[in-house]
Amino acid sequence: MFSQYSGCCADARSCLNIIVGENGSGKTSLLEAIHYVSYGRSFRTSKYQNLIAHESSAFVLFARVFDQHSGVRKVGLERKRNGQVDMRIDGEKLNRILDFASRMPTQVFTPLSSELLTGSPGNRRSFVDWLLFHVKQRSFSELSKRYSQVLKQRNAMLKTRQLDSQQEGFWLAQLNEYGSVIDHLRQEIVEQLKPHFSHIIAQFLPEFSFEITYYRGWEKDANLADSLATHSHRDRAYGFTSVGPHKADIRIKADGKSAQDILSRGQLRVLTAALQLSQSRLLYQQNSERCLFLLDDIGAELDKHKRGLFLQELLKAEAQIFVTATDVHQVTDVLTESVDKKVFHVKQGIVNEEKIING
Repeated sequence: MFSQYSGCCADARSCLNIIVGENGSGKTSLLEAIHYVSYGRSFRTSKYQNLIAHESSAFVLFARVFDQHSGVRKVGLERKRNGQVDMRIDGEKLNRILDFASRMPTQVFTPLSSELLTGSPGNRRSFVDWLLFHVKQRSFSELSKRYSQVLKQRNAMLKTRQLDSQQEGFWLAQLNEYGSVIDHLRQEIVEQLKPHFSHIIAQFLPEFSFEITYYRGWEKDANLADSLATHSHRDRAYGFTSVGPHKADIRIKADGKSAQDILSRGQLRVLTAALQLSQSRLLYQQNSERCLFLLDDIGAELDKHKRGLFLQELLKAEAQIFVTATDVHQVTDVLTESVDKKVFHVKQGIVNEEKIING
């Protein structure tokens, strides 16, 4: 990973940055560095030690970030091999990664992004909660944290058979208190997402009729308190909490069937792009916040027409875009010449601005 990086295109909040280089040159590492500045973690690995050069004790990242409320901010992050993290904005130390992540709504689109649809329900819960985190920010983060703590404590007591009836009443009340609010917020945000998704997917995959549905994680016609009580005996037998918003999911159908069962791999990737675009549109509508998009290997399974649609829709949303490609024409050939673009060449981890293309 790059040991030090200063962000490209800092002055153009909605410009397109094209990062070109051969396979293995470090293009994805550049996106990873930007993501780490945005979220305090990698999108490729949970093992931060893998990002530190063999001979080094830490990696350091620097960037200039435009905050629409307070202008250009200087951001720095150091992650040491011993696990210590030092995050600063304009020299002021931050105590929580949450304070970092809330400032830069960032989306990542890679050849593996279709796992949003083919992977576990946790991927799709994260998709919904990303929106709530940025729309509601600290309030949803604290609510989600409290629910997770209560759930973890109850599950630990269920597993060790230490939960008596008096304790059970307390933990169920806590799960219901926090879980009901989380469920309400998720249902609300999915309903708000639907019109944006319908508009975008009609352009991307007009040959299918799509439907997106929120599944709350327990019986449709029961409230959470009743469902938790009904399943309490089963929870004791299994040793974990079997119902609640931690079991929620969103389900997407194409022509009445599960999208992941009938769409090709390329079509699933297009569907994922439409979902991410829908998120960015809703976030801008709700909070007037623009997203930062990191698009890795844009040519993989997206044909020329779909690449053009995706990039054009992002530009309409005034997103700042960093896109990697082995050939600059994979990007420039699908856009009009009037689009502001900057081209950067990566070779052996070194980034150089190659040229600026203006219409």
